[in-house]
Amino acid sequence: AIHYAEYDPVIKAEKIDPVMFGDITRSDLEIFGADRSNLLKYLLDGSPEMAYCTTGCCGPEGFIFGRDGIRFGYIGPLNAVSGHAVAPLVSKALETLNGRPVAIDVPEDKEQLVLWLESAGFEMQRYFTRMYFHQNPYEGIPENQYLIAGPEFG
Repeated sequence: AIHYAEYDPVIKAEKIDPVMFGDITRSDLEIFGADRSNLLKYLLDGSPEMAYCTTGCCGPEGFIFGRDGIRFGYIGPLNAVSGHAVAPLVSKALETLNGRPVAIDVPEDKEQLVLWLESAGFEMQRYFTRMYFHQNPYEGIPENQYLIAGPEFG
């Protein structure tokens, strides 16, 4: 078993259902800083088996989506209000892939997550630099962004 530094075994990841989808898109808007509701709906419709969330007293505390790629399964985006939800969400999404190859893009500031994934056998393959021109009026909350949706999505 792999251990994530902020892992809380009490937190359970549950399938995303249509009732909670609106709350998840509102949370994503705040954390990501832009409306990705169409993208999240596309991911949910295309791979519902990879869509999980954790909830607290005030609604979703974290969520993850995924999709099938040509060569790999792909997990992301994952947003969470704390690192405690990360391991349960990633673990559930990985279970759905049944050992198939998987790609995950992790923001550079998530060193603990990278170490956890490397301890599970993941290897660093590529680097990305997030860029913007002039000002970034929609910066969101980067510390709550744990996995991106992919370089082609953000």
